[in-house]
Amino acid sequence: MLWEYGDFLQTLENKKDQELPDFFNEHSVIGFGGLTGYQGFQLEIQVKPDCYENLVFALKQGCLFKGEGSAPECTAPPQFSDDNILYLGARVTLYLDEQGQGKVRRFICGGG
Repeated sequence: MLWEYGDFLQTLENKKDQELPDFFNEHSVIGFGGLTGYQGFQLEIQVKPDCYENLVFALKQGCLFKGEGSAPECTAPPQFSDDNILYLGARVTLYLDEQGQGKVRRFICGGG
């Protein structure tokens, strides 16, 4: 999971847009409106252009790992996983799919 998190951050930081689809699948939930997959991510970024930089900032804060065995996931920023902290910024949860590839489980640009 560590490598997938690092690769996702590096892909975003270096704006390697051709590699971004590798981190999404049909199970990736985007925003609050029912968007999915890489196409949903693209639409979210088009509607909220500052979202891209906010996502990079969230990932740079770290990623809280949860789960064991074959079902680990990490959530960035880590404070989003703490029920005692209100957080309204960009956040993302990554997980390993059936093939062991890191994918976005959920991405929210920001807001309540």
